[in-house]
Amino acid sequence: MYPDGADFWFLRYGGIARWRPAKGVEVTGFFSRYDYFDEETTPVIFTSGAFLPRPIARNRFCGQDWADWAGHPQNFGAMAKVDRGPWQIGLGLFSSRFTIDQFGANLFARTDAHGRTERQVLLGRDQVSQSYSGELLV
Repeated sequence: MYPDGADFWFLRYGGIARWRPAKGVEVTGFFSRYDYFDEETTPVIFTSGAFLPRPIARNRFCGQDWADWAGHPQNFGAMAKVDRGPWQIGLGLFSSRFTIDQFGANLFARTDAHGRTERQVLLGRDQVSQSYSGELLV
């Protein structure tokens, strides 16, 4: 639980496999991922002037329960290394992906000194940021 009372669920897992088919040859692969779901977001408060908002009760979630986040970032890749005499040759290929299945943001706009506000909820889904990279070592 977050300090503002928002709650979440996470599941993390991954693995590494290493294979040495011959002397001086090594192949390594890896995978990691975590799934997050039912993650409530911290409300964001914008005041209508140059003052701090009223104190906010701790451990009390004041957003919309249905404005949750869910997604699954993951990384995977493989590396190969060969040692031949004074030479070492290595190759690595990698993928990193951050997927947001759904997201919600609770905003309180024009909050006055008495705590009156306008609630706004932004919702979205299906956003992906992905990159591929590689490395060659001689």
